[in-house]
Amino acid sequence: MVIATAFNLKALKMNKLFLSVILIFLIHTAHTQVRSSAATISYDYRIDTLYSDTLKETRLIKVALPEEFSREKTYPVFITLDASWMFEPVMVTVKQLTEAKVIPSSIVIGVQSNNRSKDLRMGSDGGFTTASRAFCHYLTKELFAYLSNNITMPAFPVLIGHSDGAVFSQKAMVQPGQPFRAVLSLSPQLEKGLLQEIKTFTEQNFPDQFYHFIASGTKDATGRLKAVIVEDSLFKTVQNPNLHLKSAIYEVDHFAVANRALTDGIAFVFEDFLEDNDWNEALLDSLRKAGTNPVDVVKAYRQKVKRIYNLDIIPREEGVFSTAFAILSNKKQVEDFFAYKAELLGRDKFYNTSFAQALELVKAYEDALQYWNNNLEDPNGQTGIFFYFQRPLNLLMNQLSRPKEAIEFVKKWSAKRPEFALYLNYTIARYLVDKKLEKKEARRAIDYCIENFKPNGFFKMEDAQKLKDAIK
Repeated sequence: MVIATAFNLKALKMNKLFLSVILIFLIHTAHTQVRSSAATISYDYRIDTLYSDTLKETRLIKVALPEEFSREKTYPVFITLDASWMFEPVMVTVKQLTEAKVIPSSIVIGVQSNNRSKDLRMGSDGGFTTASRAFCHYLTKELFAYLSNNITMPAFPVLIGHSDGAVFSQKAMVQPGQPFRAVLSLSPQLEKGLLQEIKTFTEQNFPDQFYHFIASGTKDATGRLKAVIVEDSLFKTVQNPNLHLKSAIYEVDHFAVANRALTDGIAFVFEDFLEDNDWNEALLDSLRKAGTNPVDVVKAYRQKVKRIYNLDIIPREEGVFSTAFAILSNKKQVEDFFAYKAELLGRDKFYNTSFAQALELVKAYEDALQYWNNNLEDPNGQTGIFFYFQRPLNLLMNQLSRPKEAIEFVKKWSAKRPEFALYLNYTIARYLVDKKLEKKEARRAIDYCIENFKPNGFFKMEDAQKLKDAIK
């Protein structure tokens, strides 16, 4: 027999209330639950092995190639020490900066150390130990031979090191004949004599541009933070036109310095790769005042990238090509610009429309009309929106003042492309009414709009009726 006390009855009532709340909650969540599925972002790379005659052992090498990799091309090559944990952050950063067009397509190499203390640390005198000197030879000679023979000749080698790797990277940097063109040393430390070696390094003649970036954190080891502060003081005294030096201190600890500094350091190295565009009004004004030939703007950029980074670059449409386009000033420049652009890129689907807009820019309206018409007649032309019909029609109506041709244009394309007939007829009717021209044609066009009206974003029925009422 079950005897329920007053306490038990209260408890039962509370439990019933609790279960009711749970049931309501479950019913509610059943209706509001968001469906989701897992997604993964991955970056492909491979692992190679290389036997070193110097080290007398086999080493692992991680290799990440750009998607469009070809052995016939040359690429910047980022070589990062401590591949076991530095390779992935460098690979991801390079991938993101490449997609953002901050840097060119690049190769990332991760160099594995079986014993990093043996490979990377200096001796008590601040110099290489026998082991770290051997590792330096492996890195600068054997690895480069392997890259040249099995992947591609590095066009612009960049060395990246963190902590002991940062010290090693600076020591490697100051060696005569070293192959690197840029060195990122993240959380370095000034071993004995290294500051003087760096100072001597900054005073030498650089036939090519060289970039050196260092970084530490406010929560980094005291000696490492001090090293960056001291080196920055040295950097400020350097006046070497081909040597680019930069330091940064972040609000992070020793380990976070690498992740925080990679983007800034890599972007700094490729600051001369970044393209100008037509948003830089001050640049455009200076080019116009100097009477700069637009084609020369593109060629100068390509020559600069070739000289500094040893790369044959095709500029981007939204980059230096847009700068050149914005300063076109006459028909000859337009023709030369598009001939050079076609030489580099070929003729894309926007060739006729871009050419037409450039000719309008320099007020070569007759030629512009021809290219707009070329686009419309081309089976592969851009005709999917009214814009491509409106531009030549505007030229006929306004800049060229040829209303009869404008009327024929509307009739022709209304028949060929009936989906744009409302827009075409309303446009010509409004023009003819405003200019008090061709009343019969104006009436015909507006009657078409009224009789065939469908709701659209171009005009309303009352707009069409007002135009009709205006025809006297």
